[in-house]
This record gives sequence, C-alpha cells and structure tokens, in this order.
Amino acid sequence: MKTTEYRGCLVVTVALVVALLAYGVLTMKDNQKASERVGGAVNELSQDVDKAVKEMKESAPVQKMDEVIKETGDKIEETTDKIKENVAPEPPAPEPPAP
Repeated sequence: MKTTEYRGCLVVTVALVVALLAYGVLTMKDNQKASERVGGAVNELSQDVDKAVKEMKESAPVQKMDEVIKETGDKIEETTDKIKENVAPEPPAPEPPAP
C-alpha cells in the first residue's frame, strides 16, 4: 500500500479518537457538591452585580436623561413662545346690539 492509502485511514482514525475524547470530556461526571455549585453561582452573581453598579456609576444615565428632559422642555417652551408671537390675536367679539 502506498502512503496516500494510509492517509485516509489515518485521518478517519484521528477524527474518531478526537470525537471519543470530546464525548468523554463533555459527559464527565461533575464531582462538586450542590452547596459548592450554589456558592459558585452566588459568587458569580455578586461579581456581576458589582460590575453593573460600577458601570451605572460611570455612565450616570439618570443624569444624562435628566439633562435631555430639561433640554427638550426648553425647546418646547421656545417653540410655543415662537408660535404665540406668530399667531395674530383674535379680534374682539362683537358687542350685542342695544335694545
């Protein structure tokens, strides 16, 4: 047999070994106790909460939103003032005829 004929068999064998190893690793039994798993989850959760608080402090979205709301209110006020200036006053209502 030539070396090219062995390559096909070798590739299939290597792929099969890798697949078996991957299956073995993925289905390996977890030796942690339930309390250890819960402790790990709580630790990760507290780290995530700390990270979220830090990000909120850095970005201060409430302050940004407050500024945007104030700016929008100012723009609305300016626009309504301009509209009031451009609208002609209504003529006075006619007086009723004297009897």
